[in-house]
Amino acid sequence: MKNKIRILGIIALVAVIAFTFAVCSGDKGPSVLTYRGTSSGENYTLKITENTGRYTPKGGDTYVLETSSKRSTGTVSSASGSSIVLKPNNSDETFTVSVDGSSGITGFTGSLKWDGEDTPVSLPTTVTPTPPSGGGNSSGSSSAYLGQTLTLTGQVWRYNSDNGTWTEYTENRVIQSDCGGSGAITNGQLNFTIGTPSSSELESINFFNDEDYTNISISNSNAKCAVLSLTLEKLANEPAMVSVYIDKMWEDNDESLMAFYLYVDRDVTITGKGIKNYGNDGVYSLTTTDINLSFKAGWNVVCQNYNVNNNELIRSMSIKNPSNLRWVLYYM
Repeated sequence: MKNKIRILGIIALVAVIAFTFAVCSGDKGPSVLTYRGTSSGENYTLKITENTGRYTPKGGDTYVLETSSKRSTGTVSSASGSSIVLKPNNSDETFTVSVDGSSGITGFTGSLKWDGEDTPVSLPTTVTPTPPSGGGNSSGSSSAYLGQTLTLTGQVWRYNSDNGTWTEYTENRVIQSDCGGSGAITNGQLNFTIGTPSSSELESINFFNDEDYTNISISNSNAKCAVLSLTLEKLANEPAMVSVYIDKMWEDNDESLMAFYLYVDRDVTITGKGIKNYGNDGVYSLTTTDINLSFKAGWNVVCQNYNVNNNELIRSMSIKNPSNLRWVLYYM
């Protein structure tokens, strides 16, 4: 029952986020994207300030690239896939930074003159991204199967739905989890590890809502599962009647994603047929797509994807581990 409550809470949260983003997409303010990496002991931090809430770089955005002692400022000339072309304010020459999907810098092409300097310097062609690619497990893999031990790391963010901006969280917090495990948020960085959940948290697989799917089939009725829930010990200035969570999310103007971590004690496959539900007004509808989820014994990543199409909210569910999700702190 606890797992079902948790899953339904996540579903409701993502649905609210999806509609919030869709309704507010025309009123979003600037977002700041941050990419980090290291090379030969030097840390590189690239921050791109967008002129809308797009969540991806685009020509005309501004940038700041910093090391421990130097700084370059300018504009984004263009961006395509993992390559972002930057033009410093003090030069007519551009250089390129390569990034991965988890906010990491993987390398540079070209040279630049740091602000206040006249001599161009070459940038490293190979950079180790921070956090590692994948951002979800100890091996840095983007596999949706994470093994018997789950290690979660990364920068924690806050999202302001009033103006569509993202802000890096910088405080220290104590993490609580009914499933066990240990970890904390230190200076805004999450580090949490868990092995097999406590036996009291393992339940039969019964978290799919009959109103959203039909013909649910579970290949092994003896399989048990646990859904990871990470809550934070509340601070004195936080409301007493709400809980503080962190989960992995992502959004753009018409799509929202959220991942949750599911442990199963044996291999199991779940299938079901999606349906369309209409709201009380007979206009708004939630459409769920068919599911075919094959879990491996251990920890798995389940990704919920919401697309908004006029008055229709379309939800799909798959086993995958998108690298562009961010850890987000929120109240519920």
